[in-house]
Amino acid sequence: MGFTAWVLLVPLAATSFNRAIKALGAPKWQLLHKLVYAISVIGLMHFIWMHAGKNSFAGPIVYGAILATLLGWRGWKRLRR
Repeated sequence: MGFTAWVLLVPLAATSFNRAIKALGAPKWQLLHKLVYAISVIGLMHFIWMHAGKNSFAGPIVYGAILATLLGWRGWKRLRR
């Protein structure tokens, strides 16, 4: 999962400068960069699996709560529009 997240982050890093935005066009660039939501969930899954062997879920729970709060807030703002 960690490698999958990393592979998905590479195109985001490669298109994070103004020239790439102009080359892709803003709508396509925004669509590509919405992958960050899926990548964050994949990263959290990786973090949970990493700690599963140690039976230590305090860190993943904190990060999961932060991620859920941020994504929930973003979704709530979008629904309000």
